[in-house]
Amino acid sequence: MRGLIQESVIPDEGLPLDGLAGRAHRGPRGALSWLRANLLTGFGGVLLLVFFGAGLLGPWLEAHQPDTLYPLSVLQAPGGDFPFGTDDLGRDLLSRILSGIRVSLSIGVGSIAVSLAAGAGLGALAGYFGGWLDALVMRVMDVIVAFPAILLAIALMTMLGGSLVNVALAIAIIYVPIFARIMRASVLSVRREQYVEAAESLGAGHARILIRHVIPNSASPILVQISLAISDAILIEAALSYLGLGVNPPTPSLGGLLIEGQGFMTTQPWMVIYPGLALTLGVFGFNLVGDSLRDLLDPRQRRR
Repeated sequence: MRGLIQESVIPDEGLPLDGLAGRAHRGPRGALSWLRANLLTGFGGVLLLVFFGAGLLGPWLEAHQPDTLYPLSVLQAPGGDFPFGTDDLGRDLLSRILSGIRVSLSIGVGSIAVSLAAGAGLGALAGYFGGWLDALVMRVMDVIVAFPAILLAIALMTMLGGSLVNVALAIAIIYVPIFARIMRASVLSVRREQYVEAAESLGAGHARILIRHVIPNSASPILVQISLAISDAILIEAALSYLGLGVNPPTPSLGGLLIEGQGFMTTQPWMVIYPGLALTLGVFGFNLVGDSLRDLLDPRQRRR
């Protein structure tokens, strides 16, 4: 029985070999499906590498400080010392975009990390213990989910005030119910597995069962949701900054750069095009990777 518990901790070991790779050997259609999926995964990975690289290496890539004013170069077209041009105050747009990517990544990754810890923890406890705890946790989650995400974010930012920390906190609150529901549903399924019952019969405590058996075997749906949630968090941050409720100026953010360039779309389009492309490619990369993870980890996809 002890061997049953140890072997069941990783019940999916070896299954990815029967997933996308296995489909490559099931005729031309399977090979094309496998190739297409891996091309999209690779493309999404490249986009994320570029996005993260631009954010993390920004301080070394910036030829100018994001907030330095160049009065003689106001609204200068892309080229020369300013590859992406300048804004209406003479600031280097490339440096501001790199700084904005860094802000967006900080908010996206930080907020989702907080919501993951809180939501997955509450969902695991609710699904494992059930009863009044399950009812209490899920009713609180239902109240939060009842509000549209962007409207709840606007309400929270109105109360908290605009700052990087407050934006991350507001987005984290929005995503707690999503992770809680996903983890609870997965734990409810794993909770009835034989290896959990075997661990209980051997006298293992609730904490040990949750940490060693239940949570590791319930994590696959969460891994997919993390990538998709980060992309949504970046979009919400951009929307809040666009509405003037996000990061306070002069700190640049991608949404803030879009609103700054809105009045110059027809005469100086680079002020909107380059921040918009950075935002689009980053979100697209996260979505591609999230979809590929879903195809790889979903057992129903592996059977096709």
